[in-house]
Amino acid sequence: MSGQKIGVLLVDGNQELCKTIADYISEQKDLQILGIAYNGWLAIEQIKKYHPDVLVLEIIIPGLDGIGVMERLTKLSQKPKVIVVTAFNRKPILDKLIKMGASYYMIKPVDFEMLLRVIRKFGREKKESELLVENNGKDLDDHFDLEFEVTRIFHNLGVPVHLRGYSYLREAIILVLKDEKLVGNLTKYLYPKIAKKYDITVASLESAIRHALITSWKRGNREYFEEIFEQEKSLTQRGKPPTIAEFISKIATIIRFQRF
Repeated sequence: MSGQKIGVLLVDGNQELCKTIADYISEQKDLQILGIAYNGWLAIEQIKKYHPDVLVLEIIIPGLDGIGVMERLTKLSQKPKVIVVTAFNRKPILDKLIKMGASYYMIKPVDFEMLLRVIRKFGREKKESELLVENNGKDLDDHFDLEFEVTRIFHNLGVPVHLRGYSYLREAIILVLKDEKLVGNLTKYLYPKIAKKYDITVASLESAIRHALITSWKRGNREYFEEIFEQEKSLTQRGKPPTIAEFISKIATIIRFQRF
């Protein structure tokens, strides 16, 4: 740990990328780079030496690979929160890493703003869990960040963050999570509520959301889209993007299940 700052250790064989990420993190007042390891064996040494709050780990690294690093972490008394940031987009392997204790995974290229959010979320959780032990079990507030969870799924689906519909769609899912009835009343209640917040017309709102959804379906992570949506479709509907209502309802259901 590093005082009140969240201590981060980077593990990746790409030295240029490590430097870029390290420079970006170093600009943040609440984060601190404790070390950089370009292979798995050095990573284990630095984890034992620095006790980072968060480990940013690539799977494919020289020497001991990412899975080997995760296996050895189970033997340590002080374990960091692990964020896998990798170009290796094979869901069975990524799911295995989650089961081994990784808190989160991101597929390269790196979305730096998203990476900062993830580091802060899990870094804070690490510090709060340590504080819980120090306070002899006194309860701490467990704030479930809905916006973070929606953003995480959007990132995995490949929803383009620069599109106007991104924010509108995220807002719609958050509102439905707070009131399930809204998903059955998109045009009457949900759309007007969001349109008022962003000072746009309902027609513009719906158009922007539809554009974001169709663009994501065409250019995003089709494998993940199909995993989430295709199994529930009839044969005649497969291969087509989900409707807005289907998308909002399904993502809200996934988050609700994770939360409870």
